[in-house]
Amino acid sequence: MKKTFVLVIAIVSLFAITGCSLINKEKVKKVEEKVKEKISLMSFNEFKDIAIDKIKSIDYTRFTIAGSDTKKITDKNEIKEIYNNLKKKRVGKEVSTACEDNTTIYTFNMDNKKTTIEIECDWLVIGNKRYELK
Repeated sequence: MKKTFVLVIAIVSLFAITGCSLINKEKVKKVEEKVKEKISLMSFNEFKDIAIDKIKSIDYTRFTIAGSDTKKITDKNEIKEIYNNLKKKRVGKEVSTACEDNTTIYTFNMDNKKTTIEIECDWLVIGNKRYELK
């Protein structure tokens, strides 16, 4: 009885792990397809949901070797300038490099929603993956 129970648990666990990895592979595949197209940063993934007219403010955080600095940007012209500068950037291929002393995080505060863009040196960071920005 115990052996059957352990075997059933092992099989169910195997299916759960395999299923989860297949889901993640699909997400990664979709990101990779968009990257091949060299899509605009503001048209990429969940960033396409950022509507310039819906942005109430941007929390701009800069991490350097000297520490971090955060400021809230509410000026509509400055918000528009940041949005347009990010829109000009193109997402490229995945890279394996990283840096620790030059990260900028933009948190776009909209009606009941926040979307964050993290840029480390010249790379877009999504989860544990980095993509070049051109």
